[in-house]
Amino acid sequence: MSSVAVLTPESFAEHRSGLRGEESRVGGVPEDEAYIPTYLEAFPPLPEKGAPGEKSSEFIGVWNKIRPIKSSVITQVFHVPLEERRYKDNSQFGEGDEAKVCVDIMQKTGAHIELSLAKDQGLSIMVTGKLDSVMKAQKE
Repeated sequence: MSSVAVLTPESFAEHRSGLRGEESRVGGVPEDEAYIPTYLEAFPPLPEKGAPGEKSSEFIGVWNKIRPIKSSVITQVFHVPLEERRYKDNSQFGEGDEAKVCVDIMQKTGAHIELSLAKDQGLSIMVTGKLDSVMKAQKE
């Protein structure tokens, strides 16, 4: 046999009153009778918007002071088709002269270079870094 107890607000209040003694009274007022703010007091309404053509002068100055932030790191992608590639006859991708040239450029410029080879043997080169280092790597 199992028993189920149903907790109603009245039974819960009765239970709480039995658990609390005089120590739960604050300033002579029981905790249940403490001031409870209304919804409007707890959550005051937001300020009203003006007419559609009207601008609030207090917010105009704040939003005009914010400047857009440009990213300090950029990424450029170059696609080199098979016909234009210098090192076409590499047996293994990522080995040989092509990889050595990329490592050399990365060390000289400080840019990060990623190579990927497509099914059509076209080469995609992704250069990531600060603007000046990406431009130097592009020239190299």
